[in-house]
Amino acid sequence: MRVPFYEPPLAMDRAMRRALEAQAVGHGSHGPEVEEFERAIADYHGVPATHVVCTSSCTDAMAISLLVLRASRVMVPTITWSGTPNAVEQAGCEVVLGRVNHDSVLLDPQPEDLLCVELDTVLGVHLYGQRWEPSEEMATKQVVVDAAHAFELPLLEDSDATCFSFHTLKSIPVGVGGASVFRSEHHAREARAVRFQGVASMGSSRVQSFQGWKATMPAFAAAMGLELMQTVDARCKRRKQILERYMSVDAWRIAGDPLRMLSGCAHAAAAYVDDPVRVAAELRREGIDTARYYPALQSHPYWQRRNEGAFPEDVALGESLLALPLHAELADEQVDHVIASAR
Repeated sequence: MRVPFYEPPLAMDRAMRRALEAQAVGHGSHGPEVEEFERAIADYHGVPATHVVCTSSCTDAMAISLLVLRASRVMVPTITWSGTPNAVEQAGCEVVLGRVNHDSVLLDPQPEDLLCVELDTVLGVHLYGQRWEPSEEMATKQVVVDAAHAFELPLLEDSDATCFSFHTLKSIPVGVGGASVFRSEHHAREARAVRFQGVASMGSSRVQSFQGWKATMPAFAAAMGLELMQTVDARCKRRKQILERYMSVDAWRIAGDPLRMLSGCAHAAAAYVDDPVRVAAELRREGIDTARYYPALQSHPYWQRRNEGAFPEDVALGESLLALPLHAELADEQVDHVIASAR
C-alpha cells in the first residue's frame, strides 16, 4: 500500500477555480482578495484586520517583521527550517543560535545564553505544531514567532509579531505566501509599505518613504487561501485523530530500531530514532514516505562555518529526527498500514 507524505486537500479543486477567477479579472497583488484574506486571518485569530499583513512567503513575513521592529541581534533555535535564520539575515540582523529542549525540540536557552547585551529579539518556533512559550528571562526581549507549523494555535499574548506560512505542507496549503500578525498597528502599517517597495498610499498618491522589497502576496494565492481556510479546522482535527492513533502504539519498533514519538505535536508526526536513514529505507519498502526534518542548522555548511562546535548535542538530536506521514487525506487503512509497520 502506498502512503504518501503529503496529498492535497479535497478542497484544492475549488481553491484552484477561485484562483483562476482572480487571475481572469486581472487582479494582482493589490486585488480585493488580499485584503479579504487578511480580514479572514484577523477574524480567525480575534485581532483587528489592520494588524495583519500578507506577504509572498513566511520567510519574507519574518524578515519584514524583524525589520520594522528594528531588531539587531536575534536568537533562533538550532533546530528549525533554514528559512528562520535566513529571514534574520535578510532583515540585516545577526543570527544567534539558541539550544533546544531535547524532549520537545523547542527553543530553550539557558538563562546565561540570554545575557548577551546586544541580544534584543528572540525568534521562537512552534515546531511540529507544538506551542512554544517565551521564558521569564525573555521578558526584556522582543518576541517574534515562526508559526509556520501552527496557524490554528492561539496567538501568544507577549509576541510582537507572529508569522504564518501557506506552503504546500502547511495548514492552509496554498503553495505560496505568508502573513504576519502584529501586536502594534503602527508596525503593521510599516510592514505593509515595506512589502511593496517601501511605498505607501497617501490619499490618491503612492509615496516611497524608505527602502522596501517586492514581497506582496498574489491575488490568486489569497483567493486560494480564502477557500482553504473554510476547512482548516476540519483538517487539523483529522491530523489530531491520526496522531492520537500513532501515540496509542505502546512501543514502536521498525526493523528492530525503536522509534519514540514526540508528544504534543499537531502538525508533524515527529519521532526520535537511532538510525533514521535505515528506518526510512525500511518504510519506503513498505510504500510509506517519511521526511527528515530538521537537521540542526550547524549541520549545514553555511551555518557550520560560523558556528563550528556549537551545541554538539543539538546536532546529534537533529540527526535522529524522522517524521511519519500526517495529513488530513490519509485514509484509516493507510494509517493502519503505518502502524502495522511497527514490529
